[in-house]
Amino acid sequence: MFPLIDSLPRYSAVYLEALEKKGRQESTIRRYFYDVNDFLAWMRVVKKEDSFSVFQSLQTKDFQSYFDFLMKERHYSLRTLQRVLTVLKQLVQFQISLGNLSFNPVSGVEIGPKDDACFTEEDFITSDELQQLFETVRSYKGLTENQQKYRHMLIDRNQSIIMLLAYYGLTLHELTSLKMKHINFTKGYVHVPSETSLTREIPLEKNDQTLLYSYYETIPQAVRPAWYSNDHFLAAFDYQRGTYRWVYKTHSPKPLTEIAVQKMIRLEIERSGLRKGISAQHLRRTCILNDVKAGLDFETMKTKYGFRSPLSLRRYYNYLQVIPT
Repeated sequence: MFPLIDSLPRYSAVYLEALEKKGRQESTIRRYFYDVNDFLAWMRVVKKEDSFSVFQSLQTKDFQSYFDFLMKERHYSLRTLQRVLTVLKQLVQFQISLGNLSFNPVSGVEIGPKDDACFTEEDFITSDELQQLFETVRSYKGLTENQQKYRHMLIDRNQSIIMLLAYYGLTLHELTSLKMKHINFTKGYVHVPSETSLTREIPLEKNDQTLLYSYYETIPQAVRPAWYSNDHFLAAFDYQRGTYRWVYKTHSPKPLTEIAVQKMIRLEIERSGLRKGISAQHLRRTCILNDVKAGLDFETMKTKYGFRSPLSLRRYYNYLQVIPT
């Protein structure tokens, strides 16, 4: 049996066990496991738990919300989305066969390609808005007394996040996947591994290199990620203890999750008084658009930002043709 199956809630573990009994290859079971486990992690964040009673209560809109997250924040390709959709649909269908559910809400989920959808001005962030966002991140305005107490430990981390999204165009998934082995402070570059786009290496401007290292040094040495290791670069913070979180089971800092980054950006946007809805996606889009405006050719853009689909990149060139100059 695939060793990690037992770590899942029983209702999902029996589904994978049934697939094993049917003779599915271990590589298939492994892929299904990670897809199911990822969805359960989303449940624990959004629904507060991954119990079977909560799973039974899920409606089409809940599954649609999950796939919207995969499309908008993780930039999953259509092929990957279709795979995940199949896995979850079969998981629900398995429970239907056991008499535990009466219908399959996953059947109503829409994941059609939207690569040809037109951008609008609201899909980007202006230079003034970005400057205001950076100023807010560096400020203590609107913070509680407890937040102010530890703000000095978070300013460089939060600035680094905004910088990597807005100036280097990382996706949210790429950002939170960065590990210490991907950061070279000496030579000044970041290796960006990606499951959803092309792996690439990006050189850092000197000031940005200094900012990343400054954040790294704000982490107390006892809980600091180790150089050139598999420790995640971006760590979660614990306000109760006044330090960065440490996972004793893995002997490493607790990684900052995509959802935590989204929340951080949302709170900083609220604090800055900027329009609602600005997200990590807005920052990446604006970075890409600025390079298109600067005249970078199509193939260079594909490589620089890891585009697998030319249709996704073509949207930026199409938008540039219709906006006023």
